[in-house]
Amino acid sequence: MKVFVSFSLFIVCFFYFPLAWSQFEEPQKAHSAPVKVPEEKLDRLKEAMGSGDEKQVISAVAAILSDDSNHLEALNDLAVFHFLKGRVGLSKIVINRALVAHPKSPVLVHNLGVIYLKEGKYRKAVYQFKKALSLKEKFRPSQAYLGVIYLKYGGSKKALQFLQEGYKWIKSDLRRGKGDIPVFLANNYALALAANGEKQKAEEIFEKILDSEIRDPKVYLNYAILLVEVLNKKDKAVKILSKLKFLTEDVNILRKVNQLEGKIGE
Repeated sequence: MKVFVSFSLFIVCFFYFPLAWSQFEEPQKAHSAPVKVPEEKLDRLKEAMGSGDEKQVISAVAAILSDDSNHLEALNDLAVFHFLKGRVGLSKIVINRALVAHPKSPVLVHNLGVIYLKEGKYRKAVYQFKKALSLKEKFRPSQAYLGVIYLKYGGSKKALQFLQEGYKWIKSDLRRGKGDIPVFLANNYALALAANGEKQKAEEIFEKILDSEIRDPKVYLNYAILLVEVLNKKDKAVKILSKLKFLTEDVNILRKVNQLEGKIGE
């Protein structure tokens, strides 16, 4: 799901939820019930989640919950699995059940915030992310998403503060080209930097995104806008725009490409 929002010269904050939970920190063992679950059952759940096979996931979760009906990791993984399958309502039910047993888990509190984002309930999402940070001060997933929301609604200074920390969460995954979420957050971080006058740093972040070999046309367009309209690096922009035209057939993006090429020719 992508939402385009105008911000200064840029296309900003394209929310992209489907992979959000796959990169969360592991639930803290301190929140788990004292029941000891055999390691082989936990390994089986990890393998099942990696395979994406529904029967395997349900079976693995059931095996763990038969030993510990409030097992945090099993409940969280089940909620994640439903979410990734588009069953947001079921995911929410599982998260709320888990929160009854683990009300101070920043992972669960944060994940409920992601659900609210998916539902378009931004105020509730912000509340959950702030609550997660009250439970764990440097919980970077929540910092990252708060930064995105602040950027979306024009709070660029606050956005930068949160996104700087959030970027630390995804930096290594971005370098390895691991999924869409690192690209999504790094893009927003670059935009927040540019909005706060840190233009060269924004350029560096865009270059790191491109080095990840993930080809999202919106990122290329944002970078081209920065190069043409802010940094006046037209030669570099020409190369980015020429790649961009091969990445998309989106009429709105191509119209903006034509406008930028016109500015380069002036």
